[in-house]
Amino acid sequence: MSKRLLLITAAATWLTAVLPVEAFEPTKPSVTVDIQASSEVGRPCFGFGFVFDREVVKSGATVVPFSIPDGKVLVVTGLDWGVQGNVTNKARTAYLLRFNDGVNGPSAQSTALADAFGTAGGSVTFPAGIVLERPGIFCILLTDSNNFDHLTAVVHGFLANDK
Repeated sequence: MSKRLLLITAAATWLTAVLPVEAFEPTKPSVTVDIQASSEVGRPCFGFGFVFDREVVKSGATVVPFSIPDGKVLVVTGLDWGVQGNVTNKARTAYLLRFNDGVNGPSAQSTALADAFGTAGGSVTFPAGIVLERPGIFCILLTDSNNFDHLTAVVHGFLANDK
């Protein structure tokens, strides 16, 4: 038994030394991004979904159009969302969808109970990150969506080199 444990430990140590593990994190503050989606001014994705297409500038004073630059990928590390609508006292789920020549279901989701006034929202983090390659887009889709919903969402993340 102890020989087996020693062999496993030695193999794991060798693999750790031989296989480089690159840190997947922002290299500097300027590569971090906050990107908005909104039912008020956003571009529709499909049905009642909206595209994350407006980057909040670092000063926070305004937003600018967003698309993934050449040679980069977007790594999303968090999502904040909120809705005010006429769906009350019911669970609302926000789905985060990746589109790049099609979609294969949600990449993430967050659920919150709408109160008596139709307000719901949530925050979720993705420690490993959700990667989107160029020219893909992220969309947010809300369950039980209708024309009375006022949805605002922000994804937080960073741009990384596409290797």
